[in-house]
Amino acid sequence: MQIFSEKVNRLLTDMEGSSDEYWNVPREVGQLLYFLVRSSGAGGGRGALKVLEIGTSNGYSGIWLAEALRVSSGRLVTVESHSGRYEMAARNFSLAGVSDVVRQVAGHVPEIFPSVPEIMEGGFDMVFMDATKGQHGEYYRVIFDLLKPGALVVVDNVLSHAEQMHDFLEMISRDERVVGEVVRVGDGLWVGVKL
Repeated sequence: MQIFSEKVNRLLTDMEGSSDEYWNVPREVGQLLYFLVRSSGAGGGRGALKVLEIGTSNGYSGIWLAEALRVSSGRLVTVESHSGRYEMAARNFSLAGVSDVVRQVAGHVPEIFPSVPEIMEGGFDMVFMDATKGQHGEYYRVIFDLLKPGALVVVDNVLSHAEQMHDFLEMISRDERVVGEVVRVGDGLWVGVKL
């Protein structure tokens, strides 16, 4: 199945050439994110979906998420603290034709949250966390109440950064409000559902 136009596929391929520099997820993770959003009810009567991404980088994963959200007239809110990567992501979102689906936020999580009403109103159907690994526990605690029941929680690098992610995985494994598993795709994802 062809998800993107040839133009956007070329953009993604070019971005994959600098994956190490910008810490992009591999293509198979991008595809999985796309299908997770699509299977979350996009176009299935649940209305517009809303996804929060922590760690935009240059916009690679955001393009996959935004394209999936387009089907439900959904919205991606993505947060990035590095000004250079923020600007690069803005250009890439424009080139991919998904800017209308994306709300970019510049700043550090969670300090920036109170100044962004679109975040504070909550109602997120999914969160994708791919930022500073040692702070995932803090991100999770702040984000949890902003998620709808049944929302997906997807966390990257749980295998490639196992030592840094150990405390977070221990914490989330004891949290009876979610159920999830480590998925051996890319650098390892933790994929869970808010009960």
